[in-house]
Amino acid sequence: MLPVVFLSHGAGPAWFVDGSQPGFTRLKELDQTSESADFMRNLRRIAGLPRSPDAIFVVSAHWEEDELSVLSCEQPKLYYDYGNFPEHTFHLKYPTPGAVKAAEKVKALLIKAGFKCNTEEKRGLDHGVFVPLMLAYPEADVPGWL
Repeated sequence: MLPVVFLSHGAGPAWFVDGSQPGFTRLKELDQTSESADFMRNLRRIAGLPRSPDAIFVVSAHWEEDELSVLSCEQPKLYYDYGNFPEHTFHLKYPTPGAVKAAEKVKALLIKAGFKCNTEEKRGLDHGVFVPLMLAYPEADVPGWL
């Protein structure tokens, strides 16, 4: 079992921005060369996380619904839910596989615990998920982003 880790995603996709560029200097302390980006790149070592766990369960505050939903699809898309960032940040790629069986297990556990829970198949991974994990798990080979 993996430990529980709270991850902040910084400021949208700031870890993929050059904060010395005009219009983005306010992001310099959160940009691609910042201490926070370096921390995320070294998260596995710092937190003692395995190189390739079977799956990772992520709860995102950027995805709110009336009832709990678990993302269950074979290949999650990215959901670029931010604005006013450089064009290249809207073309970031993170082709992580889905984990349909893990999603069903999580859904069943939530229902057993008394929660109403749905399965979502279309919504993509929002920036609260893919931005930090692109640095922490750049190989994009860990399934189960739920």
